[in-house]
Amino acid sequence: MRQSTEQRRLLAVVVADIVGYSRLMAENEADTFYRLKDFQNSLITPALERNHGHVVKWTGDGFLATFDSAVDAVRAAVEIQSGAASAGASSADDRRIRFRIGINSGDVIVVPGDVYGDTVNVAARLETLAEPGGICISRGVRDTVRGKFSVEFEDRGELAVKNIPDPVGTFSVIFDPIAWTIGREETLPRPRLRASLLHRPLYLGAAALALVVGAVAIGSSWYFLGRSASGPTKIEAAQPPPAAAAVPSASPLHDELMARAAAAAPGLPAKAREEMASGYEDARAHKAQALSVEPAGSWRTGDRPTAENAEDAALENCQLFYGHPCVLIAVDGVVQPQPPGDRWPRRVMPRVAYAGAFDPAQIPGVAPGIRERTDILKYHSAPAPKAAALTPRGDRMFTVVGAANQRAAEEEALRQCNAEPIRRQNTACFLYAAADRVVLALRLTAPLSGPETPAASPPPAASTPAAAAAVPLREALSTRLASVVPSLPAKMRENAARFYKTAPDNKAQVASLEPAGLWRTAQRPSAEDAEMSALESCQIAHGQPCVLLAVNDTLQAAPPDDKWPRRDMVRARYAGLFDPEQIPGSLPGMRRRGDVINYRSARSPKAAAFTPNRGKVFIVTGAASQRAAEEEALKACDEDPIRKTDNGICFLYAVGDQVVLPRRLKEPLSATPPR
Repeated sequence: MRQSTEQRRLLAVVVADIVGYSRLMAENEADTFYRLKDFQNSLITPALERNHGHVVKWTGDGFLATFDSAVDAVRAAVEIQSGAASAGASSADDRRIRFRIGINSGDVIVVPGDVYGDTVNVAARLETLAEPGGICISRGVRDTVRGKFSVEFEDRGELAVKNIPDPVGTFSVIFDPIAWTIGREETLPRPRLRASLLHRPLYLGAAALALVVGAVAIGSSWYFLGRSASGPTKIEAAQPPPAAAAVPSASPLHDELMARAAAAAPGLPAKAREEMASGYEDARAHKAQALSVEPAGSWRTGDRPTAENAEDAALENCQLFYGHPCVLIAVDGVVQPQPPGDRWPRRVMPRVAYAGAFDPAQIPGVAPGIRERTDILKYHSAPAPKAAALTPRGDRMFTVVGAANQRAAEEEALRQCNAEPIRRQNTACFLYAAADRVVLALRLTAPLSGPETPAASPPPAASTPAAAAAVPLREALSTRLASVVPSLPAKMRENAARFYKTAPDNKAQVASLEPAGLWRTAQRPSAEDAEMSALESCQIAHGQPCVLLAVNDTLQAAPPDDKWPRRDMVRARYAGLFDPEQIPGSLPGMRRRGDVINYRSARSPKAAAFTPNRGKVFIVTGAASQRAAEEEALKACDEDPIRKTDNGICFLYAVGDQVVLPRRLKEPLSATPPR
């Protein structure tokens, strides 16, 4: 008698599929293939194994997995979605890998290498209903998981499935991004997001991840939107009234926008709120509406390629225009929920604060096509002197290359921007890049470089102005230090000048005005890196932005009024998700270290410590508890022989995936776990 190999078992079935897989492969097959393999090895397989799941098969653009427990299945799905959102935080909008996940439970026919039955078919249909980055589950799964851990659910209605006699109740999963970000659950209620609002994670301020049912990337920082008892409202725009109607009434969308604007930005006049709501209704999808709280104002984007791009662009341009992070109140037809206590989270957008080398993917507020413009793609390799200008209005960036000198390049880029007809008179043009360095965070509306400044690295002493060249560097720097930080002992100033003179290039000297202090870097890969590193490390060490005095053998020109400008360095106050490129003061090799690159995918509990002395990072993963991870990282930093030699200071850099450096913590942040 033939023995059958199939079995019938009660299982939870997880079906996952990559959003836009065919397009990703068509655009860059090798990149997509290797990134997917990395996801399989570093994210998906570990999450399934941690939660006792089994991969039945990889489907090329996704996977099929089974679990003995629906609770484990949902937990694994949440971990995968949060990890995918975190991994994509620094990727361009159209290159992020996102999953849709469907989960159902019931009787399953199990054969070697596959599973069959109505339970599997329903899970596959639920997957198609999930939002990008979201999870859709059946009523049975919801009933099993409800109350087991910190997730909630939004009713999506009844689903009719072919050959299934009864409709299937469907639900989206809502959960706390913060708890999942640092690898542990909390029982306290926290703000939550909805899957249909999922957009670029972002990055989280306290860090949050775009999860199944929603999180919004901000890089740098992740912030969350609260959810009212009834959840966010998805409203269709009202249909035009019949011709006979005398006065059309305001649509529900209009009323919701007016209410949210009054709550989020009470300083916005009623007329401005009315114009904002009407303009948003008329705008073409994909669209998003952001508000500035102080100063009160609004910013809308429309006609964007995706809802995700619309959301990012609205928040980025709003922050750029008003000079402060903004709040999101609507994406397409979805109005954001009222947060508890009307504490609307301001979303810090990483690309607005980016201050590294010119990178098209880091340009804020523009549609993907702008980043693919030939002059932008080739800017980094274009001949100097060169510069770029940007206006938040109308997707406009202006590049100038091969100018007579660096100042001329910056002047011409700003002139072209200011002459652009689409740029309205009340919309500023900002200098985006000076040579290959992005300077947008400085919010400059005039050239950065002085007259006739060469575009290359700071010139040798022979080409400095005659007044400076007439005095040896050591004496000139000592005199400058006496002028800038007179409260420092003369002996300290003289030693600083002597050490700087003999230090190898590339080097930079900076000073803290209050509290008075000095910082020097040397032997850096470039003059630009030396300057950035010195300013970043000085700001971290002294707790305040510092002033630049010298780069290589070139002294900075003294300002006419002796009011030296303090340079606030973005990476020194970065508070988003762990990103190697945001580590301040480090050599490029430090940021490429294996444990640094792989930190986000490493096992929790984990933590990192940092010393501004040479920008060293100390990482601990897989510790016994979160506090233990933080204690061990700080201990490794304290015991570092280089730090001891330099008498440096150690700060807690990251707790889980969240960067906490701006808090200047010298002790663990997390509480001691209960015994």
